[in-house]
Amino acid sequence: MIDLFPNTYSKFTCPKCSSTKVNVSDFYFQGIHTLADCVCGSCNYEFITDFPISHALYHPISIGKKDFQLFDEHKVKWFSQPLLDSFKHKNNTDLVIEKKIFNQKKEVILLNCLDNLYGHVILKLFNSTEHINKFPEYGLIVLLPKSFEWLLPTGISEAWLVDIKLSETKNWYLKLDEFVKTEIKRFTKVHLSLAFSHPDFSKINIEDYTKVNKFNVETYLDNTPQLTFVWREDRFWLTNIFSSFLFDLAENISELSFFKKWLTLRQKNKANKLYEELKKEIPNIIFNVVGVGKSFKFQDGINDCRQTKIDKDTEMKWCKIYSESHIVIGVHGSNMILPTALSAGFIELLPQKRFGNILEDIASDKSARIGMFLSRFVDDKISPKSLAKLAASMFLVFPFIELTMSEKYLQHKNYDDVTMWQKYYRDKVININAKKI
Repeated sequence: MIDLFPNTYSKFTCPKCSSTKVNVSDFYFQGIHTLADCVCGSCNYEFITDFPISHALYHPISIGKKDFQLFDEHKVKWFSQPLLDSFKHKNNTDLVIEKKIFNQKKEVILLNCLDNLYGHVILKLFNSTEHINKFPEYGLIVLLPKSFEWLLPTGISEAWLVDIKLSETKNWYLKLDEFVKTEIKRFTKVHLSLAFSHPDFSKINIEDYTKVNKFNVETYLDNTPQLTFVWREDRFWLTNIFSSFLFDLAENISELSFFKKWLTLRQKNKANKLYEELKKEIPNIIFNVVGVGKSFKFQDGINDCRQTKIDKDTEMKWCKIYSESHIVIGVHGSNMILPTALSAGFIELLPQKRFGNILEDIASDKSARIGMFLSRFVDDKISPKSLAKLAASMFLVFPFIELTMSEKYLQHKNYDDVTMWQKYYRDKVININAKKI
């Protein structure tokens, strides 16, 4: 965390002359960005710059106040260009901001979770755990889009809930800035959370956020095999180059929405085929489809849990399904964060153009070899038949992996009877591979 009020963090560098003699006169809460108002003590250049938090911790953006020059060293246009646009066109419309106070403190940490991307909001919010557990002497204030209120963890001091669409968080809201500056005067000291964009999941209890217990891997073999396919109609399971070409074309040219309908139909057919192939390997498998959209119907036997509108009840229902799933399968994206946090294992369909983004949407806290076994990344060109074989192996091979590689059975101690290893192998490994599942 870094200081915000009454003393303000000032370790900045002038983007014009590289001097570190920078004076900070004010700060702004734009929405996604928390910014310092700076003037260079060497060349007198006036600029605003990101406080080093969240994504700006790695690639901060600066903008000249008078010449609107954009300083984006790492060329992250998805992050910098919207900020420049919002700086040029500030928004003075009213905002509905709800303030909820649970436990008043005089010294607080402010965690800004506003973002235009669903996954970014959740990942920033997960930083709450570290603050609550390690810094109980400070109160934690969470600045959050209203629609994510259902994920607030117990233990925070306050929640400032902004009732806007995620896409609107790119705007520079003068009313938001006014609200925050008024509120922080209630405190003797305010720190800014670093809001890591990818917090350490080994320290996070997902139950604190979803209020749903994650899958207990110890009971992996005790329940009917269940697989959940995470459905999207804005990113697709594309099994060939031609489909990828059409998707890229449809993304860039809105008039080509017909192609998206065709791609959705193909994805539905592939989900049906995946189910058929899995049934051959595991006859009693439960197969769910979860996500936004109701395009086309699935074949009998598939539990269609899709919705066209997302609310708290829908999110909670889906979380319950994830928590009962041995495996979740989905295309790379923020839709995989909660599923991978709650399920036993996952298979992510990773497009080649996203190879560099691997792990960014995975919230699994498993690190031992069992966790590695239950965590799979495959090229999104994989066929339904091959994907079914892979998924089935995660059920059928699990007993052998558990017996030979899990901490539970790798114990060097004095035994009066070691026949439990043979019994486990006979009762589970042999029977599972004989498809008695």
